[in-house]
Amino acid sequence: MKILLGGVPFGCDNIGDEAILASVISIFRRLVPDAEITVLTRAISETSKKFNLPCVPLFGFHLGPPLEEFEHEVKKYDFYVWAGATGLSDYPKLACKLLEIAQKNSVKTIVWNVGMNSSLNPAFFKIGRCKSAICSVVSRILPIDLKKTWEDYRERKMRKHIGAVLNKCDLVVLRDIQSWNEVKKCNPEVNAFVGADSAILQQSVDVLNWSEEDKQKFYSKPKRIALCISAQTPVRQMTEFVSFIDHESKKNPDILWVMVPMNPISDYKLLKSMQEKAACKENILLTRFIEPEEIQTLVGECHFTISSRLHLIILSLNKAIPAIGIGRGSKVNNFLSYFHLPLCGTTDSIDFDAMAKNIEKYLNDNTFSAFAQEKQKEMLSSLSEAEKKLTALLLSSK
Repeated sequence: MKILLGGVPFGCDNIGDEAILASVISIFRRLVPDAEITVLTRAISETSKKFNLPCVPLFGFHLGPPLEEFEHEVKKYDFYVWAGATGLSDYPKLACKLLEIAQKNSVKTIVWNVGMNSSLNPAFFKIGRCKSAICSVVSRILPIDLKKTWEDYRERKMRKHIGAVLNKCDLVVLRDIQSWNEVKKCNPEVNAFVGADSAILQQSVDVLNWSEEDKQKFYSKPKRIALCISAQTPVRQMTEFVSFIDHESKKNPDILWVMVPMNPISDYKLLKSMQEKAACKENILLTRFIEPEEIQTLVGECHFTISSRLHLIILSLNKAIPAIGIGRGSKVNNFLSYFHLPLCGTTDSIDFDAMAKNIEKYLNDNTFSAFAQEKQKEMLSSLSEAEKKLTALLLSSK
């Protein structure tokens, strides 16, 4: 059995995506040990070495080979698996094209624990400045909001296409009930199931490879807060956020702010700029771990997490460490709501008062761990049920 595994841009410096990949590979190897798995990734040599499997380029994505070459490649496989992340809303057009090409070539298609936001990626479905200006002129003449009408049309058309393509898939598993609801809005006839984000299976390392200086600083404070702000959608109130860190550090000098870039290039640069602007530099540690198993071990030794990156929150909760989110679309809130954890505003408008109250609450909370472990059992149970459906499909093709 030959399986082509991809869908999101693996190998593009997104540690959350790499956590998904590691977990999905482990699932397929456990369910069908004799399967030949190939991964679509930009980091071909690194991924091949880490997982000891063949890799091919990211067809259709930026700087990758054209989709025509994907058609030539996908014919070699029994299954094409679109795995993980929020691909159905982040890359809906490309997602559908990849699935359609596989289906056209009689390759079975699986959508595995993918998420879908309540709105599609604005980079693709919001009108740009020039067209927006034209719409404004037209709307002054005609009694219609042309920009909104145009954007709504584009999104409806894409959602209809998503629904049609998913309805032809051999198995559709969504990572949460909110994503399931979004897919049903696209097409109520899609036979979709709810599983869980595959990254809840992420493994940890036993020992972190610290520099002696960073290790000493990390353990010098009794309370540690893991923090990540996505450079993909930076917070608008960056100056206020730095001031907030300074204020909280002055109020409680026992806190160490552990900055954890989930993109080791862009997030690192943004977090470093925050560190440099802060007055309390002695209370900030900027880390440089790049493997998801390292990040999970790191946050497991923190007491609390604040993040606008979903998968830092997931890795934190894998270790039963409480987290609060800064919203980017609906995905962060969807995951936090399952654990009854708060969202303290969005990247456009952070609620610093709520953030301060929750820091105080969860740094001194000894009850969350037991609750989180029970919720994790529920998620693992959902994932296990999805794995049964996946196993039945895979084995039926042997």
